[in-house]
Amino acid sequence: MAKRWSEQDPVFRWNFVMGFIHGVFFRAGMAFSEPNTVLPLFFSGYTSSRLVIGLFAAIFQLAGLLPQLFAAHKIEKLCKRKPVLVVSIIVRMVCWGIVGVITYAFGRQHPAGILVLFIFLLALFNVAGAFAVIPFYDVIGRTITPDWRGRFWAYRQFVGGLLAIGAAAVVHRILGNPDIPFPKNYGILFFLSFLSLGFAYLGLGSVKEPERTECPEPAPFTHFLRQAGQTLRRQTAFARAIAVELLAGSLFLSLPFYVVYAKESLGSSASVAGTFVGIQTGAAILSNLFWGRFNDRKGSRRVIQVALFADLLIPLVALLAHHEWTFYFVFALIGFYTVGANIGFSNFMLDVAPDAERPRYVSLRGSLTAPVALYPVLGGLLMDLFGFRLVLAVVAVLTLLGFGLALGLRQPTGQTS
Repeated sequence: MAKRWSEQDPVFRWNFVMGFIHGVFFRAGMAFSEPNTVLPLFFSGYTSSRLVIGLFAAIFQLAGLLPQLFAAHKIEKLCKRKPVLVVSIIVRMVCWGIVGVITYAFGRQHPAGILVLFIFLLALFNVAGAFAVIPFYDVIGRTITPDWRGRFWAYRQFVGGLLAIGAAAVVHRILGNPDIPFPKNYGILFFLSFLSLGFAYLGLGSVKEPERTECPEPAPFTHFLRQAGQTLRRQTAFARAIAVELLAGSLFLSLPFYVVYAKESLGSSASVAGTFVGIQTGAAILSNLFWGRFNDRKGSRRVIQVALFADLLIPLVALLAHHEWTFYFVFALIGFYTVGANIGFSNFMLDVAPDAERPRYVSLRGSLTAPVALYPVLGGLLMDLFGFRLVLAVVAVLTLLGFGLALGLRQPTGQTS
């Protein structure tokens, strides 16, 4: 039976609150520079190629996923992992500060140089994230009990979403203000991301890392890779969940282009990005009221299954879109799905991973789902060749396959069924 808040260990309560602060301000900070709406519009100010826009999105994602196995190998043998977390989050915060300044001050004079530096800094931001995510999940997995994890993620996203709605309103006003020219308007948004991330990382850097009685013996990277392969063969439920996540991620074949499509084909203005972010955020906020307790009562397997059903509806609704308002439903479904997927897949991983092997599980999930980062590139290429609607049909078919696999997932032993 779940313990009440007052009955929990003091380290649990402290890390729950600090993790909550991190989640709240991180969610708000990234809303100022939302990767699937604000950043594609920013890039479209420099290039009209969907392939190029998709390539930028892929670099942004891959930089945070590909280094995770290497990061896990280095971190798994450390007795104290929090110092890695602290250094990583400082690097991540500073990257956005520099991006904001250079975009505002030099974005018009040196567009090519700005784009190169922009991609480098965002790649560095995500490489640092690859090192931060390992100790982050380790601390959460060791201190937040399974019967509170659903609420932990949901509370972070619920309150963070409320702040993100305010951020979306700011995005709408700044991008819709003719007195703030491109790219100074985006420079302001990027600097606001920097400020909010500062508060987020103040919370994350304050988490308490439990002491370890034993430290793993250092092992060669090749030995670590062999152990990772054995983990996948042994944990078939975990391997299946990764396959489901890969198929569910087909959403990203089309996701970065929804706002661009609405602008160019449906006559929407650039400021509609703020409206879409607000709708997506509002749906995400409301869905947290459902997802958190649903996870703690029914288990992460059920969360994944319901989330995949919502994911399947996204391309189907978009295929029917002939007016801007239809995309309001699309972005509402995106908000609902992304919260459920985040809670479901993260908790499923934490449910199956033994404490001693958690860095390996985190890195396997990140590395094996890395191909999702290439989906925007493929999606951009397909759109340039065949158009938006064909890509939506492909997304629908792949998501349906993922939904079928999700129905066969087994709930980890000892968790709610």
